[in-house]
Amino acid sequence: MTTEENYEVEQIKKHNNSLFTVFMYFDGPLLMFNYEPLQVFREQMVMNADKLLIEAAKKKGIENWKEGFYVTFSSTYFPDHDACANWISTDDSDVGDWYELFKQHAWLCPCLRQFYPEAAPLHLYIKVSPKS
Repeated sequence: MTTEENYEVEQIKKHNNSLFTVFMYFDGPLLMFNYEPLQVFREQMVMNADKLLIEAAKKKGIENWKEGFYVTFSSTYFPDHDACANWISTDDSDVGDWYELFKQHAWLCPCLRQFYPEAAPLHLYIKVSPKS
């Protein structure tokens, strides 16, 4: 990593109130994303998280969601967010976390801890946007 990339990663780890934007894409039936600053590649959304993000895209009126879409998220409120996922609990193995979104439960994998190393956020404010 370059010095600039290391600085960005340190800033991400230091400030839990940052806005993060990832591009969600499909590899076959799997909804995935990459986030290069944290060296996250081909991270799969599973255990209902994929379905709820797709539901958010549909509710937003993103007709071409199958071609991928952007998700911006933050642990702090930001204007124009589309939804808020609320923390329920850490799973039994203390690896991932359960959240409620649209009155349904979804599991977010340990990758979330790379964005929020201190602890899983109580709220994840989410905004979905079309690819273009």
